[in-house]
Amino acid sequence: MSWEECKRECRSCPCGNGHYTVINRSDDWGRSEENRIMECSRCAATHGLYTYYQQPKGVSEIHYLWVSKQLLDELASLNKHNEWEREQFQTYFLERYGSTWHNHFAGKRKKRSGESSRKMATPIPVFLPFTRRSTFRASIRFSIGTFVTMSPQQ
Repeated sequence: MSWEECKRECRSCPCGNGHYTVINRSDDWGRSEENRIMECSRCAATHGLYTYYQQPKGVSEIHYLWVSKQLLDELASLNKHNEWEREQFQTYFLERYGSTWHNHFAGKRKKRSGESSRKMATPIPVFLPFTRRSTFRASIRFSIGTFVTMSPQQ
């Protein structure tokens, strides 16, 4: 099975004096990918490709944007700090509330855990990990990650 190029198009670069190429490829398994290649030497030196993901109405979308390398460095620093804060929050949550949650959900089946979470003042959005195959610690980490990454639109 090989990848085949479906479409190739040139688009104007950020400085407006050159272009970048967008290459769409797919394979026989229905997978697809999109690559962007900066052809402008001026923009290649000053810009980088920023990729971000959205999930409106449950459908994943990938967006690409050419931004300055300085901004990419700032974003990387902020993402690193955000990840550190998330780990700190998870550690605090487990130390402070882990045993309480464990006692509350211990021995309950998945359906009962979901019913219990809906009665809370701030319900946890997903109780999928509370199954026999997952550990309590992994379940808490998943729930915290889901809670922390919830956006107001959800």
